[in-house]
Amino acid sequence: MKALVVISAGFAEIGPEGVIRQEQLLALVRDHGARMIGPNCLGMASAASRLNATFAPRAFPAGNIGFSSQSGALGLAVLERGQERELGLSGFASIGNKADVSSNDLLEYWEDDEGTKLVMLYLESFGN
Repeated sequence: MKALVVISAGFAEIGPEGVIRQEQLLALVRDHGARMIGPNCLGMASAASRLNATFAPRAFPAGNIGFSSQSGALGLAVLERGQERELGLSGFASIGNKADVSSNDLLEYWEDDEGTKLVMLYLESFGN
């Protein structure tokens, strides 16, 4: 396994104890050469692989928009509105606490993805 999505809460967002727990989880992930989305996220989806690993009630229509949201609630709202308006997504990632995979990583991925022509980001904080 080279990638995982951690939807569970109870990490850095709850305070010092959660920060330690999140750092321990990330160390395990990196020790095994993997990447992680989350924790404390809604999940992720990919149109190309027809994967919907989210809490969304149904798959989103396929299209050419890559969308990342740090907020799971806002991400779900945008997914639902997009479905109503028949806007298709190439991929979706709710990054939550972004302990590992960040919006920068997703931008780099979507830049090289021929199926993505537009990227939407909802960010609550900036890294590098």
